[in-house]
Amino acid sequence: MDMLRWQKLRRKEIAGLIFDLKRQTKYSIEINGQHYCNVTWDFEYTTAEGRAIIEDVKSSGTAKEPDYRLRKRAFELYYSLEVTEVLK
Repeated sequence: MDMLRWQKLRRKEIAGLIFDLKRQTKYSIEINGQHYCNVTWDFEYTTAEGRAIIEDVKSSGTAKEPDYRLRKRAFELYYSLEVTEVLK
């Protein structure tokens, strides 16, 4: 699924619909000045309107796991960005 999603996003980038497509982007999250965790998201890109998009491809089971939900929420609060889940 990740490869299929990459191919679809790559076609959008070539068509000029999205820009700066990256995969496997890594981020560090700190809470109260202390390292909390590192996260890696599958895809990151910018829309034609200039909006930053972060996508993570997940199975429905993995998307419900408490540790994943906590890391995702911590990232969204720390970076003020939303992670879009693409379900397999």
